[in-house]
Amino acid sequence: MGRHSLALFRTLQAKVAWLTLGVMLLPLVITTLFGGWLTARMLREQLLARAIEDAEEQAFALNTFLNQVRREVLYLTQLRSLQGLLAALEQGDEEALQREREHVAQDFLIFARLHPAYYQIRMLNVNGQEVVRVNQPLGQAPYIVPDAQLQNKAHRYYFREAVNLAPGQMYVSPLDLNQEFHTIERPYHPVLRYATPLYWNHQRLGVLVVNLHAQPLLDILYQVNARRRSPVTLILVDREGYYLAHPDPTKRWGGPRDLNTGEGLRRDAPEIADQVLSGQRGVVFYKDQVWVYVPIYPAPEEQPDEFWVLIRQEPKAQLFAAIRSFHLWAGGVLLLAMLLAGVMSWWVARSITAPVRALSQALERFGRGARAVAHLPVRSRDEIGQLTAAFNRMAAAVQRDMRYLRILNRGMVLLARQRDPCRVLYHVARLTGALLQVRWVGIYAAPEATDDAAETHDEASRPWRAVPCSCGPAPKEVVLPSVNEPQLGTWYPVTSPEGELWVTYLDVRAGRPRFAMVLPKPDPVDAARAEPWLRVLLHQVETVLQNLRLYARLRRHQQQLSDLLNRLISAQEEERKLVAYDLHDGLIQTLVGAHLSLNNYLMLRKQSPDQAEDLLRQALQDLQQAIREGRRLIQGLRPTVLDDLGLALAVQEVIEAMASEQGWQVDLDIQVPRRLPPSVEITAFRIVQEALNNVRKHANARRVRVSLTVRDGRLYGLVQDDGRGFDPEQVAREAGERAAVGLHSMRERARLLGGEWHIQSQPGAGTTVTFWLPLPEEEEGHHDQ
Repeated sequence: MGRHSLALFRTLQAKVAWLTLGVMLLPLVITTLFGGWLTARMLREQLLARAIEDAEEQAFALNTFLNQVRREVLYLTQLRSLQGLLAALEQGDEEALQREREHVAQDFLIFARLHPAYYQIRMLNVNGQEVVRVNQPLGQAPYIVPDAQLQNKAHRYYFREAVNLAPGQMYVSPLDLNQEFHTIERPYHPVLRYATPLYWNHQRLGVLVVNLHAQPLLDILYQVNARRRSPVTLILVDREGYYLAHPDPTKRWGGPRDLNTGEGLRRDAPEIADQVLSGQRGVVFYKDQVWVYVPIYPAPEEQPDEFWVLIRQEPKAQLFAAIRSFHLWAGGVLLLAMLLAGVMSWWVARSITAPVRALSQALERFGRGARAVAHLPVRSRDEIGQLTAAFNRMAAAVQRDMRYLRILNRGMVLLARQRDPCRVLYHVARLTGALLQVRWVGIYAAPEATDDAAETHDEASRPWRAVPCSCGPAPKEVVLPSVNEPQLGTWYPVTSPEGELWVTYLDVRAGRPRFAMVLPKPDPVDAARAEPWLRVLLHQVETVLQNLRLYARLRRHQQQLSDLLNRLISAQEEERKLVAYDLHDGLIQTLVGAHLSLNNYLMLRKQSPDQAEDLLRQALQDLQQAIREGRRLIQGLRPTVLDDLGLALAVQEVIEAMASEQGWQVDLDIQVPRRLPPSVEITAFRIVQEALNNVRKHANARRVRVSLTVRDGRLYGLVQDDGRGFDPEQVAREAGERAAVGLHSMRERARLLGGEWHIQSQPGAGTTVTFWLPLPEEEEGHHDQ
């Protein structure tokens, strides 16, 4: 056994092989194992983070929906008709009370039509009696509940909770099944109630209660579960752990306020129920499942102890399938690497021997870029000697090819810079002469079909005349044979008074060449060695000539595209003008009529109530018509001040109006000509207008700076504020397409004219919008003048 082991290390080849194998395998195995462990850990963290992000996105969508409902309920408390009803309740005026009830009912009815998500909108007095109620069953039209069907809700928990709240506070009920006349409705109708007290002159006079259809809210989770192919389940439970949304219908609504079946999280998962219902977000592993839970607070300020919990369940095997696949892949790679390492070590050992040291040194000098390598002596006829001879031949060939390559590289650089076909042909002739080492290379133009020689000579005898692109003492004209569809890079022998010549044809179109390159017959050995390089050169020349023709066509097409773009922008703005005129002639007239009817109503409401009511009804009809007309025209409005006053005054008017409304301190720096191209004016105006609208809506700024300047053939713009700022990448990632439409609109407007648009912002540091638009040369020249 020992002798056999020593035999494995007896030869230098074996020693090198085992040493190489050990050196390669040891770090490979260590790196693979550690890298596999680290990668699996990172994959696990990333997969868990992705699951948490998915659950948080669903919770964010529900929170966004609930916050919108809260704002709309607060909006209802500010209705003018509801304020009038509260005033009538305080004064005890029955006639005014009845009239204001009708107004409130109509306003509630209109609001319900516009918001089909609301099931009931009610106003209750301090005794719990419904004063006004509008019902809107799911999928049906809303209606006003008759007085005879109004109920007293003093016994209901949401009334008792809301009636004692301070002004502006709101009570959000638990998500439960709706009850009518103390009985759960069938089919089941889950609702969420928003209740807020109503005050008039610091006196509590009632409660506004809005019932929200909760089924569409829950359907969001069911639809997400249905769309996903993977076994990921979304569940919603209340604070006590009873299921509000569950894939199994029999487990829903098990709480004591609903069906009281007891089905809930504490029954299905008692070990982790307290952790999931703690009100904190987190992750727990339970029964081969990964549970990600996120709390949702419908009313975080008034009811910090009331919350729901959104649970995302996914099998561990499904979530961490990528880790298992990685382990299998890493193991296979390791085995393959070990096999390759063994093969490589054996090959390295066989290729390293003492006699190759001189060859190695020569190779090293050659690798350092030595242009001339000494001829190595061949001392034996074995493999090493054959390798040395092969190296000598290779070195000579490489040095020769390097010379050809240097010549060709310099030529390619020159060809790429040329825009004149004659200069391209001249450099081709010069490079060909350098490669073949001939005295001259001539470039000849094909005889025209209208040449006088065509009357007395056939096509093969007409001379080709030299063009001023030749290199060396080339003849002024030569007679070349007629070749049908010559092949690019093919040389044809020609006998002439100057001796035996070689010719190849260039710029072949429709089978007929436009130029020919002629040179004396080169040395056969030089020609054979240079032939591949010449073929590459000629193909490159053909490409350059084609590119020159394409460049010319591209310039023409670009000009046509620019003209078309200007016409398109002009046509769009003309259409917007028509919409603006239509707005003036239609919507304004309707609003004037409504205004007159309301004025007459104010004058006649005490003298002639019937006639005043007709006038009020007519005014409401006019306003409804105006709303419809405004919605139709709003998308097509055109800033006419831009046409009348130009870009500078139009921007100044817009920012002064906004500054007066918002109380901004404005730094205005506009240095542009009175008129610019219409496409540039409207694009710059729209970008500035959209940026200012964003400042008005979101920034809460005190100081705004607007700058427009023209320099170096460009219009530069800047809109800067000192507002709250934001993270643009986070807005695009979390708010989605709707929230980012304004930023996308500004960017696309600038790009459409060949300009650029940028935004810089961070929370607490304000926002800066910059852009530039190209100007035609005549516009810049006019400005400079």
